[in-house]
Amino acid sequence: MNKKKHRLFSLYLPQFHPLPENDQFWGKGFTEWHNVTSAKPKFRGHHQPHLPTELGFYDLRLKEVMKQQSDLASEYGLDGFIFYHYWFNGKPVMDKPLYNYLELGKEKLPYYFCWANENWSRRWDGSEQDVLLHQDYKEEDDEKHFEFFLPFFRDEQYERINGCPVLALYKPKEIPYLKKWTENMQSLARKHGFKGIYLVYIINLGVDGDTDIRQFGFQAGMIFQPSWKGMPAGGLKVGLQDKMGKLMHILKARKNLPLNYNYEVISYKEYVRADIQRGKKYAFPCFYSIFPSWDNSARRKKGGGKIFRDASPDEFKVWLKYYYGTEPPSGEENFLIINAWNEWAEGNHLEPCTRWERRYLEKILEVVKESEHG
Repeated sequence: MNKKKHRLFSLYLPQFHPLPENDQFWGKGFTEWHNVTSAKPKFRGHHQPHLPTELGFYDLRLKEVMKQQSDLASEYGLDGFIFYHYWFNGKPVMDKPLYNYLELGKEKLPYYFCWANENWSRRWDGSEQDVLLHQDYKEEDDEKHFEFFLPFFRDEQYERINGCPVLALYKPKEIPYLKKWTENMQSLARKHGFKGIYLVYIINLGVDGDTDIRQFGFQAGMIFQPSWKGMPAGGLKVGLQDKMGKLMHILKARKNLPLNYNYEVISYKEYVRADIQRGKKYAFPCFYSIFPSWDNSARRKKGGGKIFRDASPDEFKVWLKYYYGTEPPSGEENFLIINAWNEWAEGNHLEPCTRWERRYLEKILEVVKESEHG
C-alpha cells in the first residue's frame, strides 16, 4: 500500500505519433507537434510556442520514450499516468503507445485509462461542427470494448481500487444508455474474473457539477480542470464583434491586445484562488485536479481559445500544496490529478520546456517532501 496521503496521477495524451486517421484528416505525417511548433504569440508578452527540451519532439511509437517519461515522472514524485484512450465504433485509435507502455512490464509507473468518449472534430482549426470520427454508441459494442481492456486490466501495473481496475469516463452524459453501460461493465468485469470495475465519472463543473454520479453506477467522481463555471475576474474576451464601450474598457486594461483579438485571457493566479475558495465537498468519493498552465491558441488558430496569463511553477505549487493537504476519501481512493503530463498544444504540460525547464516537476517534489517532513 502506498503510504503517501495522495497519489499524484497525471493525464497523458498519446497523440504524438503518426497514425492513419491523422494522415487522412490533416496530411501525411501529421502529429500533435505540428500544432505545437507552428504556434505564434497573439499579443505582446504572450509566450508561444511551448517547446520541449530534454525529451525532444518525441515519437510515441518508441518504447524508449515512454520509459524515459515514466522514469522522469517517478523521479519527481508522480505516482502514475492516466492515459487517454480512444475508441470509435468497435475499434481503438491511437492505441500503439498504450501497448508500448504495457510491454514495459514492471519497470514503469502505475496507470489507468480515461475513455475520451467524444466526437473527433476539426476543432484544431476552429471547425467544431466538422466531425471526423463520430461516436455511435451501441450496447452490442460493449463486450468488444471490454475485451480490448483485458490485457491492460491484467497488467500488474494497471491501477486497482479495492481489487477492481480503474476506468474513467470523460463525457459520461454522451452515452445514451449510461446506467446500462455501467451495469454491462460490471458484469463483464465479473465474467472475466475481477471483483468488479471501479468507474470514475469525470465532472465538468459547467455541465454536471451538481450531478450525483452514484445514480448512474459510478464509484467516484473526478473534477476536470480547467472548468469554465464561475470563472473568476480576470477573464477578458476581446473582438471586433464587441460593443465599443466594452472594447474600449478592455483595451484600457490590456493595451497590448490587438484590436482583432478574439481569445479569452484569464488570470491563473485568480483562478487558483477562486477554486480554493470554492471548496465544495461531495457525498461520494471525488478526486480533485489542477493544471500547471493553459493556452490552447496553438490549436485554435482562428480564435476562440483560452489563454491563462501569469501561470508559473510558484503559483502551481500554491494550488498543489492546498489539495495535497486535504483529506482523501480513503486510503486507496486517494488520487490527486494533474492535467496534464504532455498537452503541449494546450500549453499544459509538466514535461520540461525551454521556458521553465524542470521547474514544474521540482515544485511537485517540493510539495511531496514538505508533506513528508511536515
